[in-house]
Amino acid sequence: MCAPAISIIPNSGSLRRLSGRTGSTSPKGVTSTKPVDVVIKFRVPVKGDVVPMEPENPVQHGDTVTFELTDQFHLISGTVMELRMGPILIGHVTLGTDPVSKMVTATVVFDGAPEVFDGTYDSVYGRIDVSLEYDDSGADSNGEVNPVTILEKDFYIDVPPQPITYVVKKSGQATSLPGR
Repeated sequence: MCAPAISIIPNSGSLRRLSGRTGSTSPKGVTSTKPVDVVIKFRVPVKGDVVPMEPENPVQHGDTVTFELTDQFHLISGTVMELRMGPILIGHVTLGTDPVSKMVTATVVFDGAPEVFDGTYDSVYGRIDVSLEYDDSGADSNGEVNPVTILEKDFYIDVPPQPITYVVKKSGQATSLPGR
């Protein structure tokens, strides 16, 4: 399987991709209070590829692959979807979260149209759209910028400070002053 590419669709705020230099970021993204829409695109090596990427091991009808996405977010999108290349069914994707490790995964079963895998098609690509919500259970309430990982790629996410709520009680008796 070819290494998947990942795109983050910013909803607001600032989730920033880490570049090759330490501390250098690009300014687009979301805050931790908004969902993050993630688009995962990947090439599926098949028997019909003119220039095979993995000639000894093309994907066969019925093969399965699992992508570990992240353990720092909660899954908020649907759990089962079709994987299509235009109108052609490639397979099905099941999104889930491991109850122990909290890892969000995308499992792809290549059970689509048999002609995708028998040499009829070449240059097959898949796309998975996932909506995630940041798990701020370990975040500082003072607000901070946290490094996060999605599909083995590093990002920063801005965690805004949590509001501080005070409970004030007042006691005593009302008295009125003469002449007022």
